Amino acid sequence: MPIILKTNYEDWATIKHDGDNVNIRVKQKGEIINNMLITVNSKKDMVFLDVKGSFTADDISKMINIASDK
Repeated sequence: MPIILKTNYEDWATIKHDGDNVNIRVKQKGEIINNMLITVNSKKDMVFLDVKGSFTADDISKMINIASDK
């Protein structure tokens, strides 16, 4: 966890989905999110996704809502 904190990622959301823990952290400049680090932790595996792009808070909220609804 300290590595993530040192790279200026901000915790955005933690979601339980199908028994897995999904954590979303973001790095942003102003209103634009430039990078997302998504961690999926299950009983057997751990997956890290490093997503680069240009997102708004609304984009991320929509993604979280879609994942939470399933």
